[in-house]
Amino acid sequence: MVIQKLLSPQTNTSVLGPYISDIATMTVYLCAFRFAHVPRIANRVPHLLASTGLRDGGSIYRVGVELTFLSTVVAFDKVVSGSGVYGS
Repeated sequence: MVIQKLLSPQTNTSVLGPYISDIATMTVYLCAFRFAHVPRIANRVPHLLASTGLRDGGSIYRVGVELTFLSTVVAFDKVVSGSGVYGS
């Protein structure tokens, strides 16, 4: 939905309108870019962070500290990727 709205020439009047406008403005400064949908199964760690932040009213996490509620997801992603290194 967001990608469709970004590619539309019409002004977006939905609640996402300000975000769509911000993203569109930022793309002006890029030499090249591509918008692509990432399925939740491939985006589980950011999804968990965002949903936890929304549920808890926002949180501050320390850099370099693995959050215990993400440990299982990170371990699973390492196995699934076959690399043993998260994010590669």
